[in-house]
Amino acid sequence: MTRDSNTENPRVPSVDRALKILELVSENEMPLGVNAIARTLTISPSSCFTILKTLVQNSYLTSDAATKTYTLGPKAMTFAIKALELRRPFEIAEDVMKRIASKRSVAACVLWRLRPDNHLMVVGTVSGGKGVSIQLDAGHTLPLLIGATGRCAAADLNLAPEQIKDYLSGAQWDNPPPMDAYIEDVERARVDGWAFDQGNFLQGVTTIAVPIPAGDSKLQYCLSVALFGENFSQEFISDLATDLKKAAKKIGTRLFSS
Repeated sequence: MTRDSNTENPRVPSVDRALKILELVSENEMPLGVNAIARTLTISPSSCFTILKTLVQNSYLTSDAATKTYTLGPKAMTFAIKALELRRPFEIAEDVMKRIASKRSVAACVLWRLRPDNHLMVVGTVSGGKGVSIQLDAGHTLPLLIGATGRCAAADLNLAPEQIKDYLSGAQWDNPPPMDAYIEDVERARVDGWAFDQGNFLQGVTTIAVPIPAGDSKLQYCLSVALFGENFSQEFISDLATDLKKAAKKIGTRLFSS
């Protein structure tokens, strides 16, 4: 149900093997030797040893000379800690997201982070738990101004029409909205404090998004919900947006209160 923001590229075998080695080592509590790793991943011992040596040299793995086994190294640990830090806002927001997702039986409630590279990144997702749901993996990215969340971001960031056109050039939609209509949506979102997308980004899916208040700081996070269908009444959408704004306010207080 999602459009991948990454193009398909051929896999690089050596990189693929290195990643599988890191995954295997991280999943095992006990240190692993080269033969055990090679056997599990069906890699030749010589190739496996060469990759292990490179990972050790770059601090992704640590080797024990006495037992000739390998464990995660300091650089891998640094990545893990950073990932947990990025996940922390979702842990703070999750119970609020679950309540609105359950109350409204939405296909998904998503916490988004605005990245410096002009992309939206999924921090975490919950579903209403009834029927078919939409699952977005943490780390999934989309162009900054795409969909309801994009309109919401454009409104809060006070982007001029010319900037909006530049950001949206090349963006992929199922049913691209006319630029004038999109800009009108942004202006409306600036006044109302929420935005919605009915089948533009993903055909058959309606999304509603709000900014998460960050006090005097610039916009960092948005909250959105997605529902299957495109024929919802304006009253239904407005009521859901009101609930979403209340949820975003609670989350903002938790994230940014001193």
